[in-house]
Amino acid sequence: MFEALYSSVMKNELGYNPNDQGAQTYNGIWSKAWPTWPGWKIINAIPNKKRGQTFYDTHPELEQLAKNFYKTYWLPLQVDQLNNLQVAQMLADISTQHGGWKKIVAAGVYGGNPLTGPATYTVDIIAKINSNPQLYYKQIAEKRLFYSTHVKLKNEADRKGIINRAQKYVTAAAKWVTQNPGKAAGSAAGFFLLFC
Repeated sequence: MFEALYSSVMKNELGYNPNDQGAQTYNGIWSKAWPTWPGWKIINAIPNKKRGQTFYDTHPELEQLAKNFYKTYWLPLQVDQLNNLQVAQMLADISTQHGGWKKIVAAGVYGGNPLTGPATYTVDIIAKINSNPQLYYKQIAEKRLFYSTHVKLKNEADRKGIINRAQKYVTAAAKWVTQNPGKAAGSAAGFFLLFC
């Protein structure tokens, strides 16, 4: 199941960005927050003008280094405790894009402002999400959109893309409700093997 999460997040994060809020990013790994990630040694050895898709062509080991990073980075999400893949994919995407992901999730579950609320993610929150994944998917997606619209950014040029990405999940939540009124979609089958 790790591959399902990784594939989902890479739809938005794949590749190299030389200036993501003031620092370079590769496959969503922000150099400002993760300066010791081993992939930076490889990337920084490549001349600036050659950085981009050539990473995949000339340095396939970067893909494995990125996967190894996310296998550790996503552990606090405790996705093995979530019983719905769609919710797990959204939470993985939120945590990859937003340092304030715990505030967003807590606000989606308990209400409140995702910019100023508590940064908490507990077994109680996981239990609530599992009790009604469709509802909490919707509420968390909406809080993410609010957060994306109001969070302070170093580079305002990025805001449109951040909002568009959040809006995709709000739209997916509305579609989920329309297609499955009153039902919790998804299954726990095989989910516990996520990080194996």
